Amino acid sequence: MRIEGKGITDQGLKRARNEDSIYVDNDQHLYIVCDGVGGGGNGHIASKMAAEATSDFIAKNDSAFHDFYKTGNIKILEDLLKNAVQEACTVVFNASHKDPNLTGMASTMTALLFINDKAILGHVGDSRLYLARNNQVYVVTEDHTLGREVRERQVMSEEDIKKNKLDHILNRSIGYFKSVEVDTLVFDILPGDELILCSDGLHNYLRRPVQLLPMLEHDEVNSSLKEMVEFALKGGGSDNISVIIIQTKLEDSIYMGFDSGRNELLNDFSILDKIYLFKGLNFIRINRLLNVCETIEFAPGDTIKQLNERLTGVYILYSGEIETIDKDGESQIHAKGKIFGQASLMKEYTLPFKVKANTSCILLHVSSHNYQGLCRKHPRFGVKLLENFIEGIDLENH
Repeated sequence: MRIEGKGITDQGLKRARNEDSIYVDNDQHLYIVCDGVGGGGNGHIASKMAAEATSDFIAKNDSAFHDFYKTGNIKILEDLLKNAVQEACTVVFNASHKDPNLTGMASTMTALLFINDKAILGHVGDSRLYLARNNQVYVVTEDHTLGREVRERQVMSEEDIKKNKLDHILNRSIGYFKSVEVDTLVFDILPGDELILCSDGLHNYLRRPVQLLPMLEHDEVNSSLKEMVEFALKGGGSDNISVIIIQTKLEDSIYMGFDSGRNELLNDFSILDKIYLFKGLNFIRINRLLNVCETIEFAPGDTIKQLNERLTGVYILYSGEIETIDKDGESQIHAKGKIFGQASLMKEYTLPFKVKANTSCILLHVSSHNYQGLCRKHPRFGVKLLENFIEGIDLENH
């Protein structure tokens, strides 16, 4: 995969100085947008310091890349980026406590690191990452603001959230405390994907992410960057504006690790929304589920599961046709969307029928171990998964 990014930053129309910082390294395939806040107007110091500390940490610990190539374990690089963002937080915090003039300075951080056909996200604050794929635009990040928090808890109306400007109050930042909870995500990149890192100086003026698509249609990336800045300036330009656009192109056989089922899934997430376990999930949550989801291909006539076989996870027919045959020999034909084994996500379960492939087909498998692990690691996500599970069971029982 060939990765190339370019960036731009602009003071905007109403700020006394530009407190954003961007970092673009096409050799290291590292891209960062930081938006400085606080510290008596020294947010520009915090943002620059955060970006530099992150890139320096990754450069000093480049042995992690050798370990990754040796083992193939992507978590090594996910931890590298997470630790780099934590290091940036400590560096900014220490600087703000050493110099009284810098007290209270902090920054947002949205960083993206690429390796082969994977992207690794490290995110704190309300700068954002968007992914443009197949004429759709997905929001990859979740804003760490008080506004988003109260929306999720449903304790305040949308009118009151806007009236009190809660979307502008960060509840996570780089450097305000010595350490911070960092959102990380590993996700697959497809050839032709375009990724947009930006500060809130741009995304505050977007009513819908899809508004970015026409701005990406220029032959030259520089023209797209300039149009995005102009869009924000025409909207009012009330904040600093920073954007990085990253383009991806296929090269040789680097993409050979993809199976056809996963490739099709990644090309159209709307398909997943029709499967109740995935219903209503945003990009980051879909990818967390996909990262623990195995795709299995079967040929016509293959036995998929035996009668009374103990299952340890849910199976979802993604494409093709299967047949289920119960103990009395009664059979049923099922097309895309058929789910079986979901009870095993919560308890021991044996399958009351045999499953065989009538045609070439692809099944998705989410093990009960991985499902329960996601629920424990991400409690709010776990609640959503549980709601989807219960709703799906209810639908099947009616």
